[in-house]
Amino acid sequence: MKFSTLFAGVMAAGTGAAAVAGCGASGPAPLSISQPPLPTSSPAAGRLYVDHNGTFYEYRLPLTPHALPVRRLTEWPGLGIAPVIAADQYGNVAVASPRAIRFFHAPIVSFAASHASLILKLTPAITEVGVSGADLADIEYDPNENLWLLNNLGADITEVRAPITKSSVAALSIIFGAPGSKTAGFTTLGQGRFD
Repeated sequence: MKFSTLFAGVMAAGTGAAAVAGCGASGPAPLSISQPPLPTSSPAAGRLYVDHNGTFYEYRLPLTPHALPVRRLTEWPGLGIAPVIAADQYGNVAVASPRAIRFFHAPIVSFAASHASLILKLTPAITEVGVSGADLADIEYDPNENLWLLNNLGADITEVRAPITKSSVAALSIIFGAPGSKTAGFTTLGQGRFD
C-alpha cells in the first residue's frame, strides 16, 4: 500500500507540474503580452493661421479677446487672385496658384518666390490642368505630411506624397462624382479636412 500511495503522490506532482508548465492544456496557446507601440504625438499647437482673401494672418496661442496678429503677409504677391493655402502641423505652409505650388518652411517671413524652399509646377501628372491652369478649391496636408489637391477641373482629388520634391507627381487620383460612387452627381469640390 505504501507503493501505491507513493505512486499516486508522484503522479499528482507530475500532473501538477505539467499543468503549471502548460503541457496537456487544451485550447489555443496563450498569446504573449507585449506593449503596443506608443502613438507619435503631434506637437502642441502654438499658432493659429488665418487665410483671408489672399492675406495670411498669424496669431500666437492661446488667444485672448483682444489678440492681434503677430504677422500679416500677402500670400502670393502680384498674383491678382487669392491663392489656396495649407499649413502643416509644424508651421510649414504651401501656397498654390492655378499654375504652381510654393512651399515655405517655418518660421514664415515672406511668401515671395525668393523665400520658397520649393516651387512645384502643376502638370497633368499632378492634377488636371486646363488652359488657365488648375481650378484648385483647396489643398490640405494630411497627418503624414502628404499634400492633397482638390481641383474642380474634372472634380479631381490627388495626393502628392511626402517628401515632396521638384519631380513629385500624384501618387493617387480620385474622381469626385464618378458614376456609381457615393458622390455620383456631385462635381463641385469645396474644402477638405483630415482628423
